[in-house]
Amino acid sequence: MKETKNKLLADIAISISLFTALFFFPSMEIYLGNMTEFVVIFRDIFVPMFGLSVIAALINFALLRLAGKIKTKLYNALFCIEMGLLLAFYAQELFMNGRMLDLGSDQSVYLDDTKLIAANTAIYFVILILPSVLHIAAGMYKDKTAFVHAVKGMRIFVPAVVFVMQLVGFVSLIAANVKNFGLIDYRKYLSYEPLMSYSKDENTIVLLVDRLDGEWFDEYLETMPELKEGLDGFTYYRNNLSRYSFTFPSIVEMLSQKPYEGGNTGDYLHEAWSGRDMMDELKDAGWEVDLLVDKSTTYYSINDIKDKCDNIKSSDDIIHVNYNIIMRTMTDISFGKVMPYLLKPLFIYKYNSTFSMSFIKYNYLPEDYMFKLVNSTSDIMFYNYISTHDVTADSQKNKFVFAHLNGIHDVSADVSAIYPGYQPGTPPDYDTTARGTFKIVFDFFDKLKQAGVYDNTNIIVLGDHGRQPYEYILETSDDIVSPIVTGLLIKPAGSDGALKINNTAEMSNCDLAASVIEMAGIDTDKYGDSYSDIEKNDIHRERYFGIYKYVGNDLSDFLTYAVNGDARDINNWSRTDGKPMQKPVPGVDYFHFNRTYQK
Repeated sequence: MKETKNKLLADIAISISLFTALFFFPSMEIYLGNMTEFVVIFRDIFVPMFGLSVIAALINFALLRLAGKIKTKLYNALFCIEMGLLLAFYAQELFMNGRMLDLGSDQSVYLDDTKLIAANTAIYFVILILPSVLHIAAGMYKDKTAFVHAVKGMRIFVPAVVFVMQLVGFVSLIAANVKNFGLIDYRKYLSYEPLMSYSKDENTIVLLVDRLDGEWFDEYLETMPELKEGLDGFTYYRNNLSRYSFTFPSIVEMLSQKPYEGGNTGDYLHEAWSGRDMMDELKDAGWEVDLLVDKSTTYYSINDIKDKCDNIKSSDDIIHVNYNIIMRTMTDISFGKVMPYLLKPLFIYKYNSTFSMSFIKYNYLPEDYMFKLVNSTSDIMFYNYISTHDVTADSQKNKFVFAHLNGIHDVSADVSAIYPGYQPGTPPDYDTTARGTFKIVFDFFDKLKQAGVYDNTNIIVLGDHGRQPYEYILETSDDIVSPIVTGLLIKPAGSDGALKINNTAEMSNCDLAASVIEMAGIDTDKYGDSYSDIEKNDIHRERYFGIYKYVGNDLSDFLTYAVNGDARDINNWSRTDGKPMQKPVPGVDYFHFNRTYQK
C-alpha cells in the first residue's frame, strides 16, 4: 500500500516538476528578466505557458500510470529518463547559461568555443543518465539497503526540491518586477500622422539614422553624389562622438540627459523619463512634441512617454493577443534555455529583437501606425506613409519631431529597393541599404520643401552610434584599435548653399538637448553647451565613449574611453580606468576584423 502511494506521489511530482521546468519557469524567467523586449503584459505570457505546463503534466501523469500497468521495467525506464531530463534542464538553466545568447543582440554567432561546447555537452549527458545509473546500481542489491532506500526516495524528493527551488526563483523575480506590472500598454501606439504637419513659424526635426558611422559616411560622400545634392544647407561635423556603442542607452541619454550608470535597464528607463527634460521645456514653451522611437531601447512602456509627446493614439479596438504564437515562441525560447550549448541555436537562432511583435494580431493596421520596434520593416512603413501623404503648413504650434530610422543597422533588400538604381535580385549590402535610407530622408525633405516649411525648419541628422566595437577589438585585448565616430549633420533654419564640412568642432551626441532647446529660443544653462556654442566659441573638453556587453537585463563590463581633441586620431583616446591602450598592429585591416567577437 505504501509503495503504491509513494509511486503515485512520485508520478505527480515528476510530472509537475518536469513540465514546469520545461515550459513555465524558463519562459517566465525570460519574460520577467527582459520585459522591455515584450509588447504584451505578464498575464499574456503566464496564462498560456501555465496552461501548457498543466496539460503536459496531466498527459505525462497518465502515461506513467499506463506504463506502470503495462510493465514495471517500462515504467522504471520512462521515470529514469524523465528524472534525468529534469536534472539536466535544471542544471543547465541554473549553472551553465552564462554564455547564453541574448535575443536581439548584435552578436553574429552563438558560441565559438569548441572545448566549452564539448564540456557542456558531456556534463549534460552525464547528468541525463545519472538517475538511470543509480537505478541500475540499486537493482543490484537484493536487500533493501540504505542506498536502495535513498534511490527510491529520490523519486519524490528530487522533483519536489527542483520545483520548490524554481518556484522560489519565480516569486523573487515577480517581487523584483512587480513595480513594472501594468505599465506595459500595447493598446496605444505612436502615430506618423503629426509628422506631416508643421508650423509656418519654426520647427525642429531630428532624424536619427541608426549606425550612421562617420567613416562610412565619408565613403558615401565620395561614392554617392546624390548625398551632396540632398544636403543643401547642412554642415557635416566629422569630429562627433556618440556616448555609447549601442542604441541603448544612447537615445535615452540624448533626450533625457540622464546618464546610464549600470543596473537594471527598466529601472533606468523609468527614472530617465520621470525627470524633467527638453521635451518638458518645449511643451511648456508651447511647442508640440512628436516622438517616433523604439520601445526596446528607448522606453519601457508607452506610459513612460505619455506626458512627453503628443502623437500617442489608441489601438484598443483593432488588436488581440495571439496565444498560439506566444506558446510556440516561448516554448522555443524555453527549450533554448534548458538545452546544452550544442543544441541551443536550433531553438533560438530564428528569433531577433522583433520576436514579440507577432504576439499581437491586428484586425487591421492603421496607416499611421508605427511599430514599437524599429527595424527595416518600420523604415518601409515610414517611407510608405510619407510617400502617400503631403506635408502641410497648418500646425498651430511650433513642432519638434524626433524620428528613429533603422537606417544602416541591418542590411535590407526592401530598403535597398527604394533606391531607383538598385537592381532587383542583387544581394543587398550596407551601401545599397544606405542609398535606400538616404532616399527616404531626401524624399521627406522634398515634401517639406513642397509645403514651404523646409527653410524655416532646423534639421539634425545623426547616428545613435557608429559601427560595433567588436569589429575593431583584438582577441588579446578589450581595446578598440581604430576610432569610432558617429555622423552628425545640422541645417539651422534659414541655412542654404552647398554642404559644408567641419573637421574640428568637438561635438558629442550629449549636446543634442541643449542644441534643440537653444533652437527653440529657450535658456540652455542647465543643459550645457549647444552645438553652436561649441563651434562658435571653439570649446575644447573631454568627451566620453563607452562600450559594454549585456548580462541578462543589465549591462556590464563597461569600458569607457576619454577623448581629448580630434576623435579621429586614436592617439587622442585613453581608457578612463588608467590602463594603457593596446596600439593597432601595422598592416592589419580592422574594417572587417574579428566580427565574431563575443563582447
